Amino acid sequence: MGDQLLRRPAPEQRQPLDVHHRVLINRDRRAVWDELVTPSAPLPGEDLAMVPIPEAPHESPTALAVLWRRPNGRLRAGLGQVVVAEPPGLVVTRAVDGPAPITLTTTLEAVDEACIVDQRLSGIMPGHATELRSAFALLWLQRGLIGLKERLEGGPSTGQAATATDSGTVGAEPYSARLGAEIAAIDAEVGQAALVPIAHDEAIELAVPPDVLWGLLLDPGCEPLIRPHTLSVTRVVVPGFPQPVHVALHEGDDSRRSVTVSQVTERVPPRIVERSLTSEFESAVMTQIEPTTGGSRLTESLVAFLPAGAGSLSGAGPAAALLRARLEAIRRLAEAGIQPPRDPRTGFLPPGFEPPPETPAPPPPVPSPVLLPPPHLPITVPEHRPRRNDNVDEAFLTWGML
Repeated sequence: MGDQLLRRPAPEQRQPLDVHHRVLINRDRRAVWDELVTPSAPLPGEDLAMVPIPEAPHESPTALAVLWRRPNGRLRAGLGQVVVAEPPGLVVTRAVDGPAPITLTTTLEAVDEACIVDQRLSGIMPGHATELRSAFALLWLQRGLIGLKERLEGGPSTGQAATATDSGTVGAEPYSARLGAEIAAIDAEVGQAALVPIAHDEAIELAVPPDVLWGLLLDPGCEPLIRPHTLSVTRVVVPGFPQPVHVALHEGDDSRRSVTVSQVTERVPPRIVERSLTSEFESAVMTQIEPTTGGSRLTESLVAFLPAGAGSLSGAGPAAALLRARLEAIRRLAEAGIQPPRDPRTGFLPPGFEPPPETPAPPPPVPSPVLLPPPHLPITVPEHRPRRNDNVDEAFLTWGML
């Protein structure tokens, strides 16, 4: 829900994004290509995870989610697709989430017994994006390519050895680790904002016993039926998290895809606590079930933080609407006795859809995240400060800007 509360219309003003980086790797082009398509070593820094997202059989190629574990314990998630793959020299990928397309083009050029890997990240960004997003994108490309160089050459790279424009050394510390620290610093700088806490509770009466309701809420096919825009939910293990997380793929009204990650921190009857790991600001939902004379009472409580200005006056309105719609959907499903059918690929299949084929197609190769656009480009959330007007209520103005 924290992700939904921060949605705003796409800005009309745009500005271009175009960053470029290349490295020389002392390996032949085929060896570099194989490492990019099927990585043989852990991801750089062990703070990245690649998750193939299952989709409908007629859709190709399979979407790939990149999860980046930030130093504060939260996640950034991005969704990409491989558009062109011409071994062993060209890969073009595109981000399929966010307000505008971003493309990453990777080319491999053979030079004697070595290989030059060249990357260009291009696209458009909102008009209010600062120059930090270009610096962040360039650092992301540098860390990925230099980490690739370190893995293939079997030792840490220095700034001077990795690229002709960098200077200085960092001793035995991998240069990619130093770049990772700079990336985290930019992310933390952009994430600093004046936050306003919001909290809201909603309850609904259901004519079903608590155990039936509990079984429905734990069903992996329940969430896509409650939220029709959810295409799939996948349980994965992310480095740094002791428990599996849930990666959900969504499709908006404009056909744009997005990916969110959440973690169930408590699941003991009669309470479920789910924490969002990818919303820009901390949010969590607690679900409580209580027995009643005619069935059960379901209560959901949302605790979240929104930026000062836009969320301070109107944040409770969207939160209440989201909770009411969700509870009403749960009530209809529970009282109708709907049991979501199983789909071995996605974990659910909404009623009315044809079952998947008996023999699934072999999964495509999962490339290294070096080939995918970064899961996050830092864009400061603009604070909307409506002007005072004696004839129009200020709360109404703020609500209209969401």
